[in-house]
Amino acid sequence: MATKSERVVAQATEIAPVSAMYGHEIINTLIFGFVIGIVFAGAYYLLNQFVFGSVLCRAGNDATCSSAPTYSMAVATVIAAIVGLVGLVQLRGYRPLIVVLAVAVSLWGFEAIFMSVPWIVGLLSSAVLFALSYLLFSWIARLRSVALATVVTIVLVVLIRLALVS
Repeated sequence: MATKSERVVAQATEIAPVSAMYGHEIINTLIFGFVIGIVFAGAYYLLNQFVFGSVLCRAGNDATCSSAPTYSMAVATVIAAIVGLVGLVQLRGYRPLIVVLAVAVSLWGFEAIFMSVPWIVGLLSSAVLFALSYLLFSWIARLRSVALATVVTIVLVVLIRLALVS
């Protein structure tokens, strides 16, 4: 006759493939992404108006003046990424570097929105795009497998880039 200890069957514990993201984390991530979008738009506007626009357009040369928005966007993206990385670390987000890099690469070059709309619409669209991007990539980063999270992130970045370019 088997003893009680012999009848114990090893049970495999099932682990969810995604670490849970609770309501307060979703709201914090959305608010944080919204703020980063405002930081990006503000930095872009200020750099374009007062730094690159005034330096590159001073001589009246249209060739160099037309590149001022591109330089402004690049520097604003780096500023927003640094602030975003520090903020995600403070929020204790999962894999903050993957999230920040994915958001920066996927939204790279969408400054054309700012050129054709009033500034308030550009500001709000930037804030909403950054909020949704931070939420999406923060959720993807919560996949337990780092390799799977990286592959899914890369696929999504490519799809977002294709949608923004076309």
